[in-house]
Amino acid sequence: MSLVSDNRFLTGGGQAADLIRKMDWTDSPLGEPDTWPDALKTALNISLNSGFPIAIYWGKDFTLLYNDAYSSIPGDKHPWALGKKGSVAWDEIWHLIGHQFTAVLRHGESVREPNSMLPMKRHGYTEECYFDYTLSPVIDAHGKTLGVFNAVVETTYKVINERRNALLHKFSLQTSRYVNSRKASREVLSILSGERDDIPFALLYLRDPLTGEYRLTQAVNTTAFGFQYHWPFEDAAKSRGSLIVKDLDKKIPGICEIKWPEPCSEAVLLPVRLDSARIDGFLVAGVNPGKRVDNDYLQFLERLAGHVEITISQAALRENDIEIAELMQQREDELQFAVDAAELGTWDLEPESNKFAANTRLKSWFGVPSDEQVPLSMATDVIDEKDRARVLEAISHAMKFESGGLYEIEYTIRNPKNPEPRLVRAKGKALFNEKQQVIRFSGTLQDITIEHRTMSLLELANQRLEIALNAASLGSYDLDLRTGLMVCTPQCKQNFGRDPQKPFNYPDLMAAIRPEFRDDVKKRIETSIVNHSTYHAVYQVDTPEKATRWISAYGRPQYDEKGNATGMVGVTSDITSQKNSSEDLEKAYEQARLSKHAAQLGMFDVDYITNTLDWDVRCRELFGITHPMEVTLDRDFFPRLHEEDRERVRTAMEFSHDRDLSDGNYDIEYRTVSAEDGRVRWVRAKGRVFFNEKAVPLRFIGSVLEITDQKAIELRKNDFIGMVSHELKTPLTSLKAYIQLLNERAKKKEDSFELNALGKVDLQVNKMTNMINGFLNVARLESGKIHLITDSFSANNMIRELISDIEIIYTTHTIVFQPSPELTVKADREKIEQVIVNLVSNAVKYSPGGTVVDIHCRAEGDEAVITVKDEGMGIPKQDMEKMFTRFYRVENSRTKTISGFGIGLYLSAEIVKRHHGRIWVDSEKGKGSSFHFTIPLA
Repeated sequence: MSLVSDNRFLTGGGQAADLIRKMDWTDSPLGEPDTWPDALKTALNISLNSGFPIAIYWGKDFTLLYNDAYSSIPGDKHPWALGKKGSVAWDEIWHLIGHQFTAVLRHGESVREPNSMLPMKRHGYTEECYFDYTLSPVIDAHGKTLGVFNAVVETTYKVINERRNALLHKFSLQTSRYVNSRKASREVLSILSGERDDIPFALLYLRDPLTGEYRLTQAVNTTAFGFQYHWPFEDAAKSRGSLIVKDLDKKIPGICEIKWPEPCSEAVLLPVRLDSARIDGFLVAGVNPGKRVDNDYLQFLERLAGHVEITISQAALRENDIEIAELMQQREDELQFAVDAAELGTWDLEPESNKFAANTRLKSWFGVPSDEQVPLSMATDVIDEKDRARVLEAISHAMKFESGGLYEIEYTIRNPKNPEPRLVRAKGKALFNEKQQVIRFSGTLQDITIEHRTMSLLELANQRLEIALNAASLGSYDLDLRTGLMVCTPQCKQNFGRDPQKPFNYPDLMAAIRPEFRDDVKKRIETSIVNHSTYHAVYQVDTPEKATRWISAYGRPQYDEKGNATGMVGVTSDITSQKNSSEDLEKAYEQARLSKHAAQLGMFDVDYITNTLDWDVRCRELFGITHPMEVTLDRDFFPRLHEEDRERVRTAMEFSHDRDLSDGNYDIEYRTVSAEDGRVRWVRAKGRVFFNEKAVPLRFIGSVLEITDQKAIELRKNDFIGMVSHELKTPLTSLKAYIQLLNERAKKKEDSFELNALGKVDLQVNKMTNMINGFLNVARLESGKIHLITDSFSANNMIRELISDIEIIYTTHTIVFQPSPELTVKADREKIEQVIVNLVSNAVKYSPGGTVVDIHCRAEGDEAVITVKDEGMGIPKQDMEKMFTRFYRVENSRTKTISGFGIGLYLSAEIVKRHHGRIWVDSEKGKGSSFHFTIPLA
């Protein structure tokens, strides 16, 4: 018997079947449905009842028939395209695909095209689309090919997303390429010259610090018209975000060359911020005319602008570091050059021992031994008799505090080994401590026998050094690490707001530095001494006028012949103007400090570069640690965890340290056992792991809050909920039995009123039972009584079996499952089924009757991703982050009539979390919601 004797092949099949039933087929090449060939009926029946997008092209005209899942592919052409010839429905691409259909019909051979690009007009413009499709012959009982069976999956999002990610990856690889910010701003977009698919053209404008105007620094793939146009930067700056400019094809005809039916008509202005909250420029990115600017497109462009920001900012930082390093090296070279060029002798007298150290040149002049230190008398004995008393008096005077420590004199020396007199000029400076006691007396000695030449060289060296320091607004210092005394230039003292004429030593420096920076500065100095490296620190200081300044300091340790650090020389600069947001930062710091104190938060900081762990006082209290030593994970953290929580915490930490899985987020509750008195505390720890570009953890920072009291209240509440729920289940069980008995009686009496009333009562009892079971599960979950029993099973089989059960309950909606290739997962099957049932129940409750609930399952990496999608009211953006919070419900006029207590999603989220999975929602108000969660593959 034919399938079509009563048009049974058109029963069911959703909206597409209903449209086919209602269409007038009189003038169609197919004729009325009851005359259609059995092969067509069979193929169409399979298609209409499939959840996979399928179309049938019948006869030599390729008349188009398709199912519900396929209806999204023609877009705005649906349902007009139904019943049309293939060449009419797809007139814009038939020249690309028509020969394939003809080949299948003539030769009966199948065609497979993976990720084929077809420029389709389905939303009012020529859209760049990609499809994975097959064309198979539909053969009748006589072996004749009568039509084409077309199974198709749209891969547009996959192809374009992979292409965009590849481009972003190229940008990420060049973030550390440049060491010059000007070069970076002129070349950063060069990658786009060969990548026009998503950004047909691009221009980069940066703000001129002098005029405030935005000046073009680079243009890619555009004509002169592109950078002559006055872009609406002021409007974009006011919006503080991205701005879309439309109608470019009318405003700037021919802005770029692109092989597409429509011209490039849109561009996005994206703000560029370089090391500040201020907008420093804009990236103008042309939009592919084959794609609309949706959220995915906009996020891609914003990420690309972020790479531009990072590339230029890092280049500026490297440029600054190089300039400072070169300046310091230049200073050292120039000083050494000055000494060598002037053929100076240097000396350093220790007043306490009356011995002096000197360089080789000076010792050779005086003919004294090359020992490390020699008595002062050995040098003064060499001075010509006529000058000796005057020199001794000058030395004695300079070492008195009242003299200011200045020493300058010219005299003649006569080396016993070389009696030729040598005229020298001695210059020096005595340094004093706070008790006005001389602690150091050092200086230079110059052979001025040929004074003019030597003085010219020295003067030149001094001028070059002074120019370099003044140009960079740098102040230099020379710190004696043994005494804490500092020799500073006036500029150095002015940087700290000090009088250039007054002493400024290391204790004064530390007192000026704000307390919160002192330990860090000391640690950096100590590290540079140990590592023989350059010291650099940025910190805040308080001036005597109570003003706050930002200081950038560099220094290099000095060592004696035994390798002991004796001093530190370096430069400082006032960078307050570069830190124009310092007041806001200070307020934010103070607010954070007060908030931390009020909330009794403990803070921890793990630095994986230095391999150090820092706990504040409150954090130590929560773990009952009183020893003053540095804390460690193995000695102080893990042993102080409750034995029942220890492995769970280890797992949570490992999970947070995998950037791909967790994005660095860490949030967990656990118990600590005091090292001091064994006291058990409940705490909640939240933190964030920071990674380098290779996803290697660099730092782990977070806070710990004691929740012992809240946990006790919560446990008592859960016990109460569990007790009440158990007590309520007993009468409900009895009530259910009575309803069944009354129902049997009503059936015998055939009393329709009683049957209807009992059905409603039974429905309400079921709702109450489900609600009580939900509360019981929450109570068990939060008291730790729900445990996972994991096993390996087929995800597709589980979902199919689950749908066959729940379809009986949810008869108002069509539940469609789109399986993936076979996936084997490892999870607690019962708990995962509960999650899916909760999501399907919500999808049915919050979407109109007659709509479709789609269930998808796919593999991503080592996880299975399960999605439940509805066509309901959608979720406002402000509610999406709270959807998985206990007892939270979206409140509006449409949800007031929908029952529920907000525990289903919370319970689902906790179950997924215990599988080390993720759960999230994508939604748009009025356009439905998609709930996704992941579980591990076996």
